[in-house]
Amino acid sequence: MFISSHRRILGNRTFVLLWASDVVSALGDRFFDLAALWLIYTQTHSTLATASLLVVEILAQTLFAPLSVFADRPHRGQILFIAYVALGAIVGLCSAGIAAFARPGVHVDILYGTVIAFNALYAISGPARFALTPQLLDPELLMSANGMMSITSSVNTIVANGLAGEAVAALGAVFAFLVDMASFFWQPYC
Repeated sequence: MFISSHRRILGNRTFVLLWASDVVSALGDRFFDLAALWLIYTQTHSTLATASLLVVEILAQTLFAPLSVFADRPHRGQILFIAYVALGAIVGLCSAGIAAFARPGVHVDILYGTVIAFNALYAISGPARFALTPQLLDPELLMSANGMMSITSSVNTIVANGLAGEAVAALGAVFAFLVDMASFFWQPYC
């Protein structure tokens, strides 16, 4: 039963593309998160300023959560496409801003603004992405599919944080931001 259900899940091309999109996007997000925290700390040498980025992220998630009602629309794939293009553009602008301005205070402001914009878009794209799974798979496959996605997410977090740390140390924060930008523009599902 276990193997046959996973075979059926992996045989659903649309679900596999959505799953791949989720993996790639989460990888890019880990690059952004780690690079943003590293950049704020290296620019300010303040643990308070670094931690405040996480506070801003949580507050933005809470503030923009009501936007999730827009994800409950018939064209969730289009919502994802628009959100991913917008997210990629925001990261591109963030990268350009970080690269263009040498003043550390500007970096902090740019990163806070980027985190706020991200969470506004994630409030819509996240629920839209999760609402697609039941549309793509039979109900008896949902538990296995959600388990696969959860395990992949956990492994991805471990691997991505290691890769992101090495990339930020070797190539800098702007490179990590560009990896995140590329993760939004490479979306096979959309």
